[in-house]
Amino acid sequence: SAVPSATASPCSSRCEKLAPASLSYSQVLATTGFDVPTLEFTESPVGNLVSDALLAVANEVAGQEAPFTASFEANGVIRDSLLTGKAGIISVADAFRVLPLGMGPDGVPGYTLVAFYISSKELKSACEAAVAIPALMGDSYFLQFSGFKFTYGAGALPFNSVTAIFLREGDGYSETPLDTSDANTSLYRVVVNYYVASMMYVLEAKSGGLLAVTPKDKDGVPLPSVSAGIIDADPAAPGIQ
Repeated sequence: SAVPSATASPCSSRCEKLAPASLSYSQVLATTGFDVPTLEFTESPVGNLVSDALLAVANEVAGQEAPFTASFEANGVIRDSLLTGKAGIISVADAFRVLPLGMGPDGVPGYTLVAFYISSKELKSACEAAVAIPALMGDSYFLQFSGFKFTYGAGALPFNSVTAIFLREGDGYSETPLDTSDANTSLYRVVVNYYVASMMYVLEAKSGGLLAVTPKDKDGVPLPSVSAGIIDADPAAPGIQ
């Protein structure tokens, strides 16, 4: 059930870490009249919710830089569905079970968010990876995403199946496919969690050199490490939030 019992056991040490954010185990965050499930090897309702949420919260703290174009989340990080239960209540505990992994540098549960820029050609590489790598390595590598859609040819050669990418425009998508050739020198800002950002660095090796995504800063300079792209929600406060 999505509704915590009134006699639920005390929070674990990880839940207690959420107290500074004024969150408690059985606190109600939202209600739902339908299940929001996670699914294997396909776009899923909870995957859409998670990736949309990443993009929304990152744009809230985008600062003076460009807004975020896209977000990605791996199925292996999404650990549970959101179910209606008897009352349709989504509690902190329910939401926490969806994304329970990792720990940020501020000691708060959950992988920290990482921001970086990529080229249109690299965005295509990420899409190629989303199609091919799960078939080779399992559902954990299936990528949920937000901010764009793409088409691909079933039965095409691995890492060469994506036929068009369309960026989000307002409530829909551009009618003109994104130029993914070398002629397009624009950079596109992406947000992912720390785990997925680390995967970007090994994409070339996993694809046998056919794909490559190099996380960069706004000037196109490669980031020295994943940590260099960590988003700080409050730059005015000491440390990283």
